[in-house]
Amino acid sequence: MLSQVFCPQEPCLLYSGDLRGNLVAAGTVFRTVLVWNAESGDILKKLAGHQGVIFDVTWLGDSCLTSVSDDRSVRVWSSEGSAEHLEQTAEMYGHTARIWKVMPLQNFRVRSLLVTVCENATCRVWDASTGKQIHCLSGHLGKNVRTLAVE
Repeated sequence: MLSQVFCPQEPCLLYSGDLRGNLVAAGTVFRTVLVWNAESGDILKKLAGHQGVIFDVTWLGDSCLTSVSDDRSVRVWSSEGSAEHLEQTAEMYGHTARIWKVMPLQNFRVRSLLVTVCENATCRVWDASTGKQIHCLSGHLGKNVRTLAVE
């Protein structure tokens, strides 16, 4: 079990992270997603584009990940090869407040669907292949929807 992962080459404050094999993707308070090798500590890619703190990152496959931020955007980063070649392939807007969590819905490789939850208590379903919002779910009473679980 991995209990600590060090990234000695980049001083950062991590807000979120996800592990896939020996790759770590981590959202920072400095508006970047860092991808590094957990065994060597080498940074493989620094992904920039968000304008706020990265609240969640989730691997969608070996060469695809998604991130959400307090800038109200959902971003997808993909590569035909390794993590060193990740580039932004989708940028989606629609939430009116900070986005806390993102997860793939069903089998992402088949349908490219993501679901996000937001500070304003809404959940949205997105088609990452088109960048379009498919559905907005509202009705939660209270201030926030902070997390979600999907199968």
